[in-house]
Amino acid sequence: MKPAVLAAAMLLLAACTQETPLDETDSGSSGAQETDSLLGDASGFPADDDGPPSDPDPSGAECDVFEQDCPGEQKCVPYSADGDQTWNGLRCSPLPIEPKQLGEPCVAPEGPVAGVDDCDLGLICWGVPPGETQGVCTSLCEGTAAAGQCPQETVCAVYNDGALPICLPTCNPLGNGCDDGQLCIPQGGAGGRFVCAVDASPTTGGYGDPCLAFNKCDPGLFCASAGAVPGCTESAGCCSRICDLSDADPDQTCDDDAQVCVPFFETSPAPGYESVGGCSAA
Repeated sequence: MKPAVLAAAMLLLAACTQETPLDETDSGSSGAQETDSLLGDASGFPADDDGPPSDPDPSGAECDVFEQDCPGEQKCVPYSADGDQTWNGLRCSPLPIEPKQLGEPCVAPEGPVAGVDDCDLGLICWGVPPGETQGVCTSLCEGTAAAGQCPQETVCAVYNDGALPICLPTCNPLGNGCDDGQLCIPQGGAGGRFVCAVDASPTTGGYGDPCLAFNKCDPGLFCASAGAVPGCTESAGCCSRICDLSDADPDQTCDDDAQVCVPFFETSPAPGYESVGGCSAA
């Protein structure tokens, strides 16, 4: 079973909303750089006659997050270009006067997908809970989309057609290992691992439920293509069970008798993922 059939093609990674709660290399730099101290207002951002873009490019891509090619004291960050609570564009955003560094607490005053926070260049305020503004500065990928570089213990996961290249810790869906409120989901881009990401649908995401994003299925499930889940009519796919190929009878793990446990990865998986399978219609 090819991953293009097993895994849903929709790679949107959703952010948290008040309505729906918290809806590759192993070495490299964090991308954090010092900035000059400039005069600013009470917002904590530099005073600038031009200010941040008041009307970001409607195409959703006004800069390159890998190149960090924004002018002046600005950084290129993912944001929601159309207000749908997913990171689907890239914009230039002002750097704060005293930017927070990798791993430090941060503030996203306009919410997680607005593209405004107090993290340094190459970082994003990640994991902002619903109805709140505080998260942790997390590294965006450096290098290129094809060969993303990240700090140690994390890998580059590229989601949403390149709009969200973020460094996330790895996990194994058969044992998880993610923090509370997080899911172990397939690594975005060409990666052959799983990574920890925020749970976008803690109240839904059971077997057979529609999933518009990889992080909208319950722990132990993944967002599979419609053809892999009997009765699924959603073009974006539905949630199906992760299974262990090393079990004596892995097919018994599946929720539907019409499904079998097949290898999750078409080619040789990364070390540690040899037994990871997914339940798919035979």
